[in-house]
This record gives sequence, C-alpha cells and structure tokens, in this order.
Amino acid sequence: MHHAKTPKTAQTPLAYRVPDFCAAIGIGRSTFWKFQAAGKIRTFTIGKRVLVPRDEVARILREGISP
Repeated sequence: MHHAKTPKTAQTPLAYRVPDFCAAIGIGRSTFWKFQAAGKIRTFTIGKRVLVPRDEVARILREGISP
C-alpha cells in the first residue's frame, strides 16, 4: 500500500532562537544580550542553544522593555 505524503504546515514555534527573536521584536543581538543579562528577557538552554519562549514576544510587545 502506498501512502501519500502529508504536506508540512507552517507552525508557530514554541520557542525562538536568539536571531529569530531579535528579528521578531526588532532589536539587535547586543541589545538582546544586555536585556537577557539584566533578567528582562526569559531564556532557557537546550544543549548549547539559547532559546526564548514564544510568550516572551507577546509579553514584551504588550508590556514593553526598558534598560
């Protein structure tokens, strides 16, 4: 029996890599790392990869972020 391939659908990621997060909210990487070090952006690490939870984008767009 031959199965047809199911097309992949674009899904919203559950977490963003740093460059993708920066592009999503419009900041540079150095600004990201400054905010992250100050505890203003939540991150988590899997292996050596730093990721930002998806809900951080909505939170920052809703609440803003300041130095």
